[in-house]
Amino acid sequence: MHNSLVFITASVLGNILANSCFAGIYITSDTPAPFPCQWRGYLLEHRAVRLAAVPGNRVNAAHPLREQYLRKVTLLEASKPTSESPIRIADHVGMYVRLGNYEKAVQIARAAPRSASEHFAILANHTIALWESGNTRQAIEMQQQVVRSASAADRDYENFQLKWMIHRAKNPKETLLDPFAPLEALMDPKVDLLKLDQEKLRKNLPDKTLPHVQQLALTFPRDGRLLWMLGELAFIYNDIRTSAAILDGCVTEFALGDANLRQHRTLLRAEADRIANLPDKDHQQYRGVAMFRSFRPTVRKLDSQLLPEIRPNEVNELPWMVVNETIIKPPFEPNFHSHLQQLDQKKVALTGYMRPLTNDLEVGGFMLLEFPVGCWFCETPEPTAIIYVELPLDKSVTIMTNRVRVTGTLRLNKDDPEDFIYSIDNALISRPD
Repeated sequence: MHNSLVFITASVLGNILANSCFAGIYITSDTPAPFPCQWRGYLLEHRAVRLAAVPGNRVNAAHPLREQYLRKVTLLEASKPTSESPIRIADHVGMYVRLGNYEKAVQIARAAPRSASEHFAILANHTIALWESGNTRQAIEMQQQVVRSASAADRDYENFQLKWMIHRAKNPKETLLDPFAPLEALMDPKVDLLKLDQEKLRKNLPDKTLPHVQQLALTFPRDGRLLWMLGELAFIYNDIRTSAAILDGCVTEFALGDANLRQHRTLLRAEADRIANLPDKDHQQYRGVAMFRSFRPTVRKLDSQLLPEIRPNEVNELPWMVVNETIIKPPFEPNFHSHLQQLDQKKVALTGYMRPLTNDLEVGGFMLLEFPVGCWFCETPEPTAIIYVELPLDKSVTIMTNRVRVTGTLRLNKDDPEDFIYSIDNALISRPD
């Protein structure tokens, strides 16, 4: 029993606001939540939609979200009616955009009947497909149509996207040139970033800058400069740890090499490390300005038919998406996904990041997380996102910062609120392929 660690179960995300906009990319099965979103949930979604466009191979399996979109496209095309509705066509175009097949998305949009070709959702998805396939001039012209045909609720964002597209087309090089003047104040190499007045910078931001940039980066997840922009905004909103993590991703995952970006990354990483070493009571002031309206920008149900077949006498892959489906009802009533329940007491394998329970580097057990955590006190994961891993009694492992693969027996905790919700026993630790 691991009663040295006490968790407070977080409440489940409430109902999505009925009047939330569906701006950006339009796919009816992806229910939008209101922006701005909490950074952790947002970055999870941003990574998911980016990886949805990446095919799997022998070494790395395709992201589960890609498999969901492929299945939906297959079903859509297998049941294609004689006359398609505009929404159905928009879904078809939008899913091919998410799958990274922009030419196919453009082809479907152009083949739409004349009566449907100017439907708002088709125009919006067609614009994104054109932009991503390199047809910037045509994309800007079509985005102007999108703005004219948008509803009052959507027009504000769509106009924002249009301004960004025009600006980006004029400034294609890797530099943080954008329509947001307050961010330019951060680009002076002579300015001490950590001495800037963040509150003043926030007040000077145009209305809805943060929610709009979050939407924009989710619409164009391959654009590393948009992620960089979000990293700078996280700093302006005083979330140093998140800002440092985002800028890390800009360098390591997008290979951006701008001198300002790398300078900010170095400064903010050092500051995040300093904050991590402060007493617990001093962390609150660095957790950012609270202004979020949802945890994750898209509410999406897991497609059970895409999950791997469970083999009782073999090692079964355990997708994190299944783990993340768990809901805890008070006082302690775990509701596990049916696939996860079937894996209880069976051999499983998954990859993740190690987090020790103590300051020891050589351990017989540790917490496994889907993504690394920079500052535990600032970003404590939900209890449903932590798996306790325990090695055999005579074994130990050195805590590593890189991703690891864990193989062992899964056990679900259904009745002890002081223990971890899941554990993997007799674990074997190895490096991922």
